[in-house]
Amino acid sequence: MFLDDEVAKVLNGGYYFKLADLKQSPSYQVYRYQDSVYVGEVVFGKREGRGFMLYKNGRRFEGHWKADKREGLGTEKYANGHIYNG
Repeated sequence: MFLDDEVAKVLNGGYYFKLADLKQSPSYQVYRYQDSVYVGEVVFGKREGRGFMLYKNGRRFEGHWKADKREGLGTEKYANGHIYNG
């Protein structure tokens, strides 16, 4: 499954955040959704802090979250190779 392969890449490092650092967070979680997987910090059941969102269509977001929404700096990488930083 594509998402399992992408999660394995995140879990093996090489992305915006170092997973070893992220895993030290007491709020580290992996959440699976119908079309995506979130790997990162979760507070009271909501994405909060640093995290990765990996989508079945090949898109990936790496950045910061607040109250279950993207906030601040992050990187969006699309399946076609385009990258947005901001």
